[in-house]
Parts: sequence; structure tokens; C-alpha cells
Amino acid sequence: MDQEAIRNFKKLLGGQDASDVAGWGHQADATFPGLARMHFQVHDDRSGQPWCGPKETRVALCPDNVCLLSAIKHFYGKILLDEGRRIDYPDIDYSKVAQGIQFKDADAVKMLINLIGDMHQPLHVGYASDDNGHNVQVNFEGKQMSLYDVWDKGIGELVRQRQSNFWYGGWTHVNAVREQYEADKKFWQEKGAFAAFDRWMDEEVDFACNNAYKDPGTGKLLGGPQGPQSGQLESISPQAYSAWKDAWLKRILIGGARVAIVMNDIMDAQGASKLKQGTGVKTEADLEKEKMQADWAKEAAAKRRAETSAKGFFPTFNFSVFVTNLGIACVTVPLFFLFVNHGLNPKTHMELLRTLMESGSGGGGGGSAWGRDRDRDERGTPGGPGGAWRSSRRDDDRDKDEGSSWRRGKEDDWDKDEGSAGRKSKEPDEPPARAAREAPPPRREEPEPAAAAAEPEEDDDGFTSVVKGKKKKPKAAEAAEERPNAWARGAPGGAGGASGGGSGAVPPWKRGK
Repeated sequence: MDQEAIRNFKKLLGGQDASDVAGWGHQADATFPGLARMHFQVHDDRSGQPWCGPKETRVALCPDNVCLLSAIKHFYGKILLDEGRRIDYPDIDYSKVAQGIQFKDADAVKMLINLIGDMHQPLHVGYASDDNGHNVQVNFEGKQMSLYDVWDKGIGELVRQRQSNFWYGGWTHVNAVREQYEADKKFWQEKGAFAAFDRWMDEEVDFACNNAYKDPGTGKLLGGPQGPQSGQLESISPQAYSAWKDAWLKRILIGGARVAIVMNDIMDAQGASKLKQGTGVKTEADLEKEKMQADWAKEAAAKRRAETSAKGFFPTFNFSVFVTNLGIACVTVPLFFLFVNHGLNPKTHMELLRTLMESGSGGGGGGSAWGRDRDRDERGTPGGPGGAWRSSRRDDDRDKDEGSSWRRGKEDDWDKDEGSAGRKSKEPDEPPARAAREAPPPRREEPEPAAAAAEPEEDDDGFTSVVKGKKKKPKAAEAAEERPNAWARGAPGGAGGASGGGSGAVPPWKRGK
């Protein structure tokens, strides 16, 4: 079936598909036994017509149009009429079948599916002399049963017992009978529905005579005048079963393909929406199902009441569930805010983790705090030892450009004015190891000039004159340069260092003398 037909079919049948309702007709037979006549096409071979003769000589026993082929045409025509399409079809008086029965559109569709399937069970289209194979007894796999039962259920049960996985294979796909399906569909479109039904019936009667009524192993007829005599039991060999099984499976596939052709014609039509749901035929199986569903509903309602009574107005508190949900929240909520604030880049998350680990290890004692101070000083925090050391290094570089004699003169003035005690008091307490580590290497001593440098003199205009005609520097610049050198502040053995002491700063070149 195509998709449009499937949608309309499920809408009409309350969500069921064709396989769900394929056996509904037999449930109706069990409730209304008169309907069973609709499932058989009995051919007359008692009034001069030959048994399994040519199709021109075949005469079906069908009083009041209550037989298989007439019933198929009747339900198909009834459905088309309700869709708004006109077609002449056999009329059936339901009162002659069962009192008070009435088929609605959904019932007609279900009945049509079941009847087309029965057409492809070969002994549903047999002959009157053997009652469609019911009067022919055979020995099938060690069991005595009628030839009709062999084809109706014996082969199928044996397949399920011996090949349980066979039903789940791909053998039921329409491609297995694609050629037959395309030929039937083309004939349907060219000749119409009733011509197709007549052709299908003739094919199935031929199959019954040439296969179902004949032992494929020995070729012996199992019905008709040349069949076994009354009371004689024929045995069905394993070879015969194997051949019948293959033929039986193929008839199932062909029947299914033809059901699809009919349902596509009905359900693809624009009038399919006019078909009415519901049923007018209540079978015993339907009544039993309704009763079972009602019992299930009562049990479910009683269970809900019991649970509500046990819980009280407020549901009981489940501590284990609470702890589980809390644990989940403790993980997911932080992750949610982490991704919201920092994105999904894994490199960003690794950097955050590294920072957290470093900060956690740095908070464990004074040594770690000293390490943070050292890092800050080394970055040159204003006023910190590291910043002063870098400033002094910059001063040293500039002193080299200006000349050593002027630099020595400035350092002597700074030593006289400040003194080592005051300088030492301004230094932060630092570990000796740090002072030793941060001390710059000692500067190489330079020889003193032959003539001592004259002391600078201050003029009235605020400038300091330097001997030998050197340029004047403003006092502000001079004051900015008068900062302690690293060896005077923190170097081991210096005048203001942590390991040394003294009353005044002594430059390296003076300490050597």
C-alpha cells in the first residue's frame, strides 16, 4: 500500500493496519455462523459439470449471492458507492445470512481484506463432491487430517514449528512477486475491478486442481472421481510437503499484493474521507476485548486510588531521589554557568583550571605569600624592592653614559645626606635568601682620576655647577637620580643590606681601599 492509502486506512480503522484485521471475518463467522458461506466458492460437479473441468464449464453454487466471489464484489461496490462512485455490484440480503447484522464502511473494508485472502487458499474454491477437501483424509506428518486442514493450517503450523525465524525474514516483501504484482495492477487499471476479480478466481481454481488436489511427489489425484475411495488414507511424503510449502507461501504473497491493489484503489480516492468509522457487527471477540479493556481500566483506577491513599495529600519524600538529584545539580549547574561565562573553548577552561590550581597551592603558608610578593616585586610594582632595583639599574646605565666621575660624586653626596640607617629603615623585611638571589653582580671598580673632582657648587638660579666646565643639571633631575643602588639596599655585605650593617653606605670602589 502507498502512504496516502495507509494514512486513510489507519484513520478509518482507528490506527489498525491490514494485518491487524485480516482475521476479523473469521471472528464474525464464529459469532454469526451464516457468514461462513461468504468465504467459500463451491463449484458444482454433481449436476453434470466435470470435476476440475475448463473454466467455461465451471458453475459456482451461490444462492442469494452468498458466496466468495459475489461477496468480494458486493463489499467493494458498497464501499465505492459510499465514496460517491457508481458501480453495479451484487446485492446481498444480510437478513438471509444473520439476523440484525449490518455492515458499516469499516466493517466492509475488514471483510473485503479477509475474503481476498481466502480466495488464495486453494481449497476455499474447491468442488462440492469432496466438500472443498473436507472429505479427503490424509496422513500429514504423522497426523490424520483433512486435505482442507492441511492447506488451511497444517502447513503454516509446521513452518512455525520448524522455521520459527522464517516469518521475520524478507520473504514477505512484494519484490518476491514483483512481476505478478505489476501484471495484476496493469490488468486492474485496463479492465477494471470486477474483471480482475473474475480472473483471480479462475487462476485459483486452476491452482487448486493442479496443485492442492494432487500429490506433487506421485502425481496422484486426491479428489474427484479418480481420488481415493471413502475411508482410504493417503500419506503426504516429505517431498510433497516441501513442494506444497513453497506453493503455499507464494499464494500468501500474491494474495497480499492483490489486497494492496484493492486498498490503494479505495483509500487513494478523494471520497475516502467520506467513509465512516465504527462497526455494526459486534463479534464475540470484540465483546471479550471490550470487557477485558474495562477490567484493565478498573484495575488501573483502583491502583491509582491505592497509591494516592498511601501517599496522602502530599507525596512522600524520597530521600535517595533527593540526594541523587542534588548530586546531579551540583555537577550540572556549575558547568552550565562555566560554559555561559567562558564559552566552550577547551583552552580557556584549561587556563582557568591552571590558575585555580596555582592559587590553591599559593594559599598554604607564609612562604607562598612571600612568593606572591616576589612576583609582584619582580614585575616592578611601584615602591617595591624589585621596582627600585630596576630603577637603580636604569640609573647605572645612564651613569655610564654621563661619566664615572660625576656618578661617584652624586653617590657621595647621597651617602652624606641620607645615611645608611635611614635607608635601611625604609626597606621592607625580606628573607636573606631573597636578598642574595636578587642582588646584581658587583660592578667592576674603575681607577680614580689623577685629579680629585671638585665639589659641586650651587648657584643662585637653582643649578649645580660641576667642575671642569661640565654641563649643569637641574636640581629636580638631580634629586630624581639620587636613589639607592641595589647593592646599597639589599646586596649581602652592603651598608644597608640585610646581612650587613653600618653607619653609612660605602660604594664598591671605596670598600676596596
